[in-house]
Amino acid sequence: MKKNYSQSNKILGLRKLKHLGFGVPDFDFIPDYTELGLKDCDIDLNYFPYELEKIVKRKLKSFDLKNGISVRSASFDEDKGDKSSAGRYISFNGLTGKEEIMKAATSIWIHHRQNSKNVICPLIIQETHPSFYSGVTFKDGDILITESYYGACSNVVNGSIKPYATIIKKSDTEHNYSENSNYSYLYCVHKNIFKNGNKLPGEKLVPKADFYTFNNRMHSSLNGKMIYVYGNRPKRPIYNYEEKILPQLKEIVKKLDNPEGVDIEWGSDIKGNIYVYQFRPLTRRLQELTRPKNVETFDKAEILGIPASKGIVEGITTNDINSLNESSILVIKDDNIDDINVLSKVKGIISYNGGILSHLSIICREEGIPCIVGLEKQVPIGVKILLNGDIGTIKILK
Repeated sequence: MKKNYSQSNKILGLRKLKHLGFGVPDFDFIPDYTELGLKDCDIDLNYFPYELEKIVKRKLKSFDLKNGISVRSASFDEDKGDKSSAGRYISFNGLTGKEEIMKAATSIWIHHRQNSKNVICPLIIQETHPSFYSGVTFKDGDILITESYYGACSNVVNGSIKPYATIIKKSDTEHNYSENSNYSYLYCVHKNIFKNGNKLPGEKLVPKADFYTFNNRMHSSLNGKMIYVYGNRPKRPIYNYEEKILPQLKEIVKKLDNPEGVDIEWGSDIKGNIYVYQFRPLTRRLQELTRPKNVETFDKAEILGIPASKGIVEGITTNDINSLNESSILVIKDDNIDDINVLSKVKGIISYNGGILSHLSIICREEGIPCIVGLEKQVPIGVKILLNGDIGTIKILK
């Protein structure tokens, strides 16, 4: 009996969004490669079977390809009723042709088989939206948390930047924009938000919108329509964030009305109109994961961060994924870990960038691994520390 691939939780989530009338880029799905009659030995980045080429070619006929195509997993071990494995598998955006899409599909299947056994993995293909601004929003009880940044949603979910954060609890709204920060980031954007998106690395990019005024320079092409740019972090979010984007997000999660909580990924166009890329039920409560307001009472010797997953552990700091042991606390620059299995080898995680809604933070909460993100200063390597994931502090032990 064949598996009903349309019942994948990610696909069901997209259909629910579409049914409720939200802006959702057009999507379809590719069955798991076993459904195409292929075997593990057929999955090779240097060779694309006719069966895969045939179905991709047919599916693409219904898409508008001007902004490219996104390809991501819809594995049956993701977004289950009791557990989410958000971001466990690689994904691709802005792909422009059949060969790129087949290579992306094959790469995801290879990565999936390396990280998950005996689980099928259909793929979602979806029109890429050239977001000027994007983010992730969680509703947990009466708390609404949004983390966002300029460009593609991958910047927030991969934890490659320090996002702008807004926490709404009933009538109380708290913004954390870090207006005094002077960070510069390498982050992902769509070429179509710039007037000259095909410039060479190192050259300044001219934006189509006045609010992109922070000296972006192209760094490298990522794939298809997506590029990496380098630029300083503006003091505040996009100009219409509080007046237009936040009210739309409130309305979206209200209409979804999921009793377990809501997790959505979204992007906005130049006018602030929201497009929703993904919806999943919340499977782990945030448990008031916000830094206490009385941070001035902390020991001056403690390094402050943002608590992303609760737990208090002692361990030795390391930034070498290849030398982890049972006493290791892994220190990384951002949240984007390709081999998520390393989490089973560590006592805790510290990330300089990222927020509490990034994929790594979600998985740490699912697996019960203490995690702190968004550090304010350097953590020494090779020393014993006390990591307090309840309140976001790191203490170096003698």
